[in-house]
Amino acid sequence: MSYWFKRHLPEIFVFFGGLIIVLGVFLTLLHYNGDEFMIRSDSPLYLQLAENMINYKIFSISADLPLNPSSFRVPLYPAFLSIIFVLINNIYIVGIFQCFLAALGILYVFKIGKILNEKKIGLAAAFLFGIDFFHIVSIGTIGAEALFIPLFIAGIYYFLFFFKTLRNSSLVAASLLLGCAMLTKPVITYLWIGILAIMVFIFYKKRSSLFILKTILLSGIMLSIVVVPWMVRNKYVFNDMSISSSKNYNLYFWYLGSIHSQRLGVSESEARLILAQKLKKEFPDISAEELKNLPFSNYFRDKSSQVLEGREFQYLKKHILGSGYFFVSNYYRKAAYMAIGASEEEIPVYNIAQLIDEGTLRGKAGSLIREGGFPVIMMLFGFLISGFYLFFFILNIFFLRRVSEPKYEIFLYCIVGYFALITGPLASGSYRHPVLPFIIILALLGLKRCVNTALPFLKKQYSVIIK
Repeated sequence: MSYWFKRHLPEIFVFFGGLIIVLGVFLTLLHYNGDEFMIRSDSPLYLQLAENMINYKIFSISADLPLNPSSFRVPLYPAFLSIIFVLINNIYIVGIFQCFLAALGILYVFKIGKILNEKKIGLAAAFLFGIDFFHIVSIGTIGAEALFIPLFIAGIYYFLFFFKTLRNSSLVAASLLLGCAMLTKPVITYLWIGILAIMVFIFYKKRSSLFILKTILLSGIMLSIVVVPWMVRNKYVFNDMSISSSKNYNLYFWYLGSIHSQRLGVSESEARLILAQKLKKEFPDISAEELKNLPFSNYFRDKSSQVLEGREFQYLKKHILGSGYFFVSNYYRKAAYMAIGASEEEIPVYNIAQLIDEGTLRGKAGSLIREGGFPVIMMLFGFLISGFYLFFFILNIFFLRRVSEPKYEIFLYCIVGYFALITGPLASGSYRHPVLPFIIILALLGLKRCVNTALPFLKKQYSVIIK
């Protein structure tokens, strides 16, 4: 026991250190703001799903009887909530459980640093991620990210561990965790294919075809154990085996927001209201929530294709701009409003990427600065931190040719790139948050290598000046 404790002392220190930070912030916010700060934009939907799972044994977003099955959300986070509410019917306990999950996420950031043989970098990255302002404020809120982020970080760690050790147990753990993360937020639906491609072309290109096939089969089977039952449920209920119906709906209403805005000559939010009204006229007997389900997924796909026709370059520009903004975006301003107890309705919303695209950023900047106070200070600080991370994140790319085994870092770059590309026009601090630990690790590696490269030159210049 003493040997195990001594061997894992750094991990124990990181876990409990992270737990003290996040739990301390959560309890402080709870003390000053009450449980209102735990309820954000999507929180009522998840609470409704959990309530229906407990009371009616059905996955439905409906608030009134009869309950209609839902496919827009995925089941793991509502199931997590329902288990807690069955055992202890207290919303505060959800926040405390999520603090423990956050501490696990921080621990796995440290362990990823160890995989890269950069223990100090891992420790520093775990600390910086643990105290990230948006991270510590949002941990206690009701939202799928609280479960998704630790599952996702742990899954990436075990993939890295498998690449390094070839232990099948690590591949099993990685695939199961990735499947669980997929059933928490479907944004990573296509990531597994990308990971397999990286594995084949970067890690194991010199391995036999039989080894690669066995690896893909084992990973696929483990992922399927988690994901396929939900897909079968959707096939049975909606005659469609997709994991979620969110893709085409979000494409039509959110990804194509700027095109709708220009086409209709109104703001994006106004365009969405117009589209919703048109849908109500077209489907008068179907609720807005039912329209989000799989039976209407093809409808939104076809409507999106019609809107995109002849505007492909316009959308591509918007998507690239959003993917670029992904790297500097932050939710520090929103987190500041959350910290001082503001409700979701009281928080002024600005989409910086949209303002740049529309050419109205300069005009809005004045009103944003005049907003003043703690939220704006934190927003500016957030941009400063994001810029720091981005600079050294990019700089580290130029040092990779000097690294003996750059493939592990390339893997992390690919994971970050996937999120930047997949979120596109919706880029924001919340979408970047799951890969923030990887950005921090790679940025700190870039900083370290930059310093190590510059120091000999500076010492030489200093000695010349002294002489």
